[in-house]
Amino acid sequence: MFADFSNDPVRGKLPLEHFANNPALQFFMEVFLIVGFDNYHKDNDKDNFLACVGVGRPPVKDGELDKKELNKVSEAERTLMITVALDRLAKFPVKQQMFILAHEAGHVLLSHLVKCDKYDSPFRWNIAVDSEINSILLSSYGGALEQFEIDGRKAGITVESLKNEGHIETDKSADDLNAEEVYDMLKDKEDKEGKGGGGGKRTLADLDGDRVDKHDPSLNPDRLPEDVKRTIEDMLKRAENNAYGSQAGDFVRKLRKIVKKNFDFKSVLDPIFTYTKYDYNRGSRRIRIKDAFVPRTREIDFKVYAMLDTSGSCEGQAENFLGYLLDLPQIEEICFCDTRITKVWKKGEPFPTASFGGGGTDLNEVFERWEKLEAGSRGTKMNFVALTDGEIPELTHGPRESTTIVFTSHNDVQFAGSRRPYMNVEIPEK
Repeated sequence: MFADFSNDPVRGKLPLEHFANNPALQFFMEVFLIVGFDNYHKDNDKDNFLACVGVGRPPVKDGELDKKELNKVSEAERTLMITVALDRLAKFPVKQQMFILAHEAGHVLLSHLVKCDKYDSPFRWNIAVDSEINSILLSSYGGALEQFEIDGRKAGITVESLKNEGHIETDKSADDLNAEEVYDMLKDKEDKEGKGGGGGKRTLADLDGDRVDKHDPSLNPDRLPEDVKRTIEDMLKRAENNAYGSQAGDFVRKLRKIVKKNFDFKSVLDPIFTYTKYDYNRGSRRIRIKDAFVPRTREIDFKVYAMLDTSGSCEGQAENFLGYLLDLPQIEEICFCDTRITKVWKKGEPFPTASFGGGGTDLNEVFERWEKLEAGSRGTKMNFVALTDGEIPELTHGPRESTTIVFTSHNDVQFAGSRRPYMNVEIPEK
């Protein structure tokens, strides 16, 4: 049972019971229980403010956030808040009100994952994030939520609306994009055409009236209390494990992808895996330059063996890592590992689903397996590559003569028995 908010001056006027009574939407109710709610009173008739998520009470003036007042919010006042314009919100049908509230819940869940102020244009970044949140809300909960309307036209920027109005050009759907990709496309379009647009087309600034909310510049991980960040991360992990049902799990997995910046495994590994060997032992009979000769070139045959840490901390990059590996014709096998090897996929077999969880990691079983593979390689060039958080016991086994690359999200992984080439590659935090 959820709390009775009938006497709450703000929550009591919101359609929260519709979230609480719908099993597919109860996850959003869990979000609303960890934040404070406040009412915003508009200053004038032109003020079209609807909602905002912020740290402390987000100060709003003339529909915009007051940054000077925002900086006065003390440590003690850093409560994660949803501020809503109750009078204006009440004019929308219930399902459209729910869409707006669910949109704010999306910002709550993303609040500890990315700093919006690190981008050259926070306004452009906010549009990119809003479009992704709205698109996945509609694709995930279209039956229960409705895109809100202003003067009879659908509002709330989506990836599809940006494409239809020519602000971005892509064949990808919202599910296949992240906000940074949308941001870059918006920037490219503005750089080509200028901010003024042209041909009667609406500019990004013109789209501001279609947005669900204004954005609080305080909403970044540095300003969130640690207990709030831990609570949100726990909710995200539980949702991804379908603790709130598969619909909420699918929504959260898509939500994480919005702000995930994929590490470019290809640019690191391709030059290592694929290189040309110059053979100076004999010259080419077809090409001669006086007494010199042009060496023959040949591609080196190689095989790739990989390992993925499934203890949980690498889950954000796992899809990208595995996608790169599975596109390699030379991939032979992938080991899934936590404190031991849990699965081994070999070329030609159906690909298993990686199961991520808590607990620790020990790479020694994998590295001992690789040491044995290297010993029986019979001269074939071998490459070994691992993705781990690096929080592991000391390595006592491993390949000695083959190229070994360990991608780490936290700590370096050292193997004293390696005679190089052996390298750690750090995956930077967002």
